[in-house]
Amino acid sequence: MTTEKRGAPSAHNIITNQTFYVHQESKKLLTRTELLILLAEGFEDVSYGNDECASFARPDNAFINGVHYDPIAIYVCPNEDHDGRIFEHYGDRYFYLYDEATGEEWHSEVLEHLIYEYKMIIKKRKEQ
Repeated sequence: MTTEKRGAPSAHNIITNQTFYVHQESKKLLTRTELLILLAEGFEDVSYGNDECASFARPDNAFINGVHYDPIAIYVCPNEDHDGRIFEHYGDRYFYLYDEATGEEWHSEVLEHLIYEYKMIIKKRKEQ
């Protein structure tokens, strides 16, 4: 019989467990394919309760070449906001990306469009 040594949970497991239950309604709007794309591109669930919807980011986006940047994330936003306002030009959800460093923002119903823009932000930061 072997015994398993158990230690304190890792920070990664704690964060994963905390973010899993946040903004479930937004996350349910993602298709299986979109979830697999996020996973394949290295994105992690970074949803916080004080945000309006679910968010996903790569761990390499805030500290680049010795410089600290405001983290960026792709948000999964329901078509209807908390006040019941519906955004008719979108389907049941849209994706949102905002770069606080430049003030630029992007909206799209296609996840891959914002993943591309996300990568371009990171690329520009690395080139500076």
